[in-house]
Amino acid sequence: MNFIYKIFNNNVDETVHKQFSRFGKGTYEGRALVFLTKGKNSFKVKTSFEFANDFIFLIASKIPGQFDVSGKIVASYDFLSSLSFESASYAKRGSFYTAEISRSLSSFELLSLYDKFKLHFLFLQIKGEGVQFRSKASLPKPGGSLKAGFCSATLPSSLLSFFAFDFSFSKKAEISHTYVITELVVLTSLDSVHAREAAQRKGKILRNVVADGTTNTKETELLV
Repeated sequence: MNFIYKIFNNNVDETVHKQFSRFGKGTYEGRALVFLTKGKNSFKVKTSFEFANDFIFLIASKIPGQFDVSGKIVASYDFLSSLSFESASYAKRGSFYTAEISRSLSSFELLSLYDKFKLHFLFLQIKGEGVQFRSKASLPKPGGSLKAGFCSATLPSSLLSFFAFDFSFSKKAEISHTYVITELVVLTSLDSVHAREAAQRKGKILRNVVADGTTNTKETELLV
């Protein structure tokens, strides 16, 4: 499931921690945006950038088949030798290494790609039977407001609970989250740079859902 679901269901892992590693103490509104529109046998979804990797996991793990995959893999280390296929291009840009890909991948191959780069960035476009997914090709600028449109997809209705895991609706729903971080739990054995990255963020998260015009807010403790 996606990283928000994991927080609300006490299933925090390294991918969830990575989502919060750049945050200090404070209140962060308008995070992890999700806009949903129901169709007859499918639904459309738009999200902010945080869900880019989660989409890859969802498609690869839940939809068997072959996919046309293109886009960018972006990581903070030189990963060219670890790719199981040839990339269209590969370069270092600033402090990041980027591979551009365009090829057909099975769901198993796509899941393997996710497993290898789940702590980095997968900015991909995916087309397959009953599936269309697209993300933008680069991270939004730091400090700017997030928009639900970095990722967009049309997916089978059977996957709707991946996003609407705690509510139901008939036509449209909008979801946003507020992170309230009150404390950084730091390991004193690490140097200052690594200690901040490894520190657990403690506080709470508010989940605001507007489903068919009705608003509901839920809250859970945050320790990631």
